[in-house]
Amino acid sequence: MKKKKFSQENHKQLKRYRLISENANDVFLVINQNFRIEYINKKALKNVLGYVPQEILGKKPVTFIHPDDKEKFIERVSDNLKEGQGIFQVRIQKKSGEYNWVEISESLFRDSTEDVKILAIVRDISDQKRIQHKMEVAYSRVKFYKDLVSHDINNILFNLGLAIAILKEFMRRKELDKENLSPNLNLMEEQIKKGKHLIKNITTLSEISFEQRKLERVNLVGILEKCIEYIKKSYPNKNLKIEFRPKYKEVEIYADELLGTAFENLMINSIVHNINEVIKIQITLKVEKKNKTEIVRIKIEDNGVGIPDPLKEKLFTERTQHLESKGMGIGLTLVYQILQKYHAVIKVKDRIKKGQVSGTKILLNFPLPKHYYKRKVEEIIEK
Repeated sequence: MKKKKFSQENHKQLKRYRLISENANDVFLVINQNFRIEYINKKALKNVLGYVPQEILGKKPVTFIHPDDKEKFIERVSDNLKEGQGIFQVRIQKKSGEYNWVEISESLFRDSTEDVKILAIVRDISDQKRIQHKMEVAYSRVKFYKDLVSHDINNILFNLGLAIAILKEFMRRKELDKENLSPNLNLMEEQIKKGKHLIKNITTLSEISFEQRKLERVNLVGILEKCIEYIKKSYPNKNLKIEFRPKYKEVEIYADELLGTAFENLMINSIVHNINEVIKIQITLKVEKKNKTEIVRIKIEDNGVGIPDPLKEKLFTERTQHLESKGMGIGLTLVYQILQKYHAVIKVKDRIKKGQVSGTKILLNFPLPKHYYKRKVEEIIEK
């Protein structure tokens, strides 16, 4: 180590540190010229990291640093040796094997033999880091929802503005009649409906983010039937053919009232992204056994425009705001968030008919109640 100018009080301060450290909440270490630990306060060491002094003394501190933080640790210690002191944050391994975030404050001193050593004070900041992480997640969510909502609202406003501009032009030409009025009023009505649905989704997303709902046994068949009825009433001007012929009157899974919202969003996407005169949606439900575990498989197929392959894997994730999805973003984000609560798995595939792509196929897998708390469905279903 390079010699520095130290005050005559340094070694006296160390003695005071030793007296204080034995009753301190922080871990105090003295590191010698060979970068080995020669002193550590017993009580704080046990409380913070779970070790006893015999497991630490004589070892190099870098031994306990997280592999991803070792390079940073060495650099910061090197800088502190040049400056005489410094503070930095790294992850350190506890006796349990877990890693805790700590803040290390280092300063140099001379002991009674004039050897230059390092006094390191290690403070557990795990709780602080958890709070920081929650704040970062909350900020990311706010930005995420803002981007999604802005995109969807802009689409709605654009379409409303377009319909109004067309009507104004017909009025200017004095050509406004029932034939010109009807399609534009229908467009405006459709956009208002989308706006209401968007508000409902935003409200539900906020509830998922900030409320903990208790999951209970619910009848999956009954929920699907109610959703189909709701969708048909919501789109009276659409020629809908929704087929659902369950073999069971009742199939129970662990969920809550938001499950219906997830199904509604999936069916609405099948309707909105469909240019056919007759919109077809076929829903099948099966209970199957996979690796000695019973699961519920639901398949939702439509005859819509389909989804490009590059988007399929990205659809039901937390990053759907990056998709050029013409308004699918917030609805599918909501579906993803809801299904995560139930340990469900969702996949998107092409609907193949007569050897050609003819729409989208959504595959959903739910664990049955007796298996719900044993293993997550991701672990029992082959990828």
